[in-house]
Amino acid sequence: MTTAALGPAVQALMSGRIAEAEDHLGMILERTPTDSDAWHLLGVVALHAGRAGEAADCIGQAISFAADRGAYRVDLALALCALHRFGEAETTLRQAVALAPDTPAAYANLGAVRLGLGRPEEAVAALRRAVAARCDMAEAHGNLAAATCALGAPDAARRSYQRALALQPSHADTARNHGLVLLQAGQTARAAAWLGRALALRPDDTKARQGLAAALTA
Repeated sequence: MTTAALGPAVQALMSGRIAEAEDHLGMILERTPTDSDAWHLLGVVALHAGRAGEAADCIGQAISFAADRGAYRVDLALALCALHRFGEAETTLRQAVALAPDTPAAYANLGAVRLGLGRPEEAVAALRRAVAARCDMAEAHGNLAAATCALGAPDAARRSYQRALALQPSHADTARNHGLVLLQAGQTARAAAWLGRALALRPDDTKARQGLAAALTA
């Protein structure tokens, strides 16, 4: 399917018009039921709408028609993660990396999944590959920080948090985690500043509030 044919659905999705995007893709699939790009985009639309099960089914259909598309598997893994099927997500991302080894998002998501599965060393390897290929991925830097911190490397974690926050300064979780790492290192003034920023972004963050109290009373 050409980009032009999918364009109206893409524009509708970007504007939040989910039903319109689905209607357009439905018409395409009525004419060409084996169109892998349309199935993939329909899955992405469903994922944006919070229907992860439907998204996985649609993207799985896309893969059945075009098994060599690594990008399809990256999005399938996102749907599987939303369904808490993390083992399947990891397998899917490993397949994506094998098909498209130059895709930073595949490595970034693989690292995030491995971190969530409690395997920080493997997560670091994937995340470093991701940020080496594309240095502007704030979430990947944040996950790399968390993974290196779990491995007992707080200096490396602080550097990664700094990179993440330079790219996305309004990310509350990253600001909080950076502040907590600084607090553990005894840098209480800097910790208080970041924890205060985290609370400004998310006033109900209990961990940030407790950390800020500890930093101010140290």
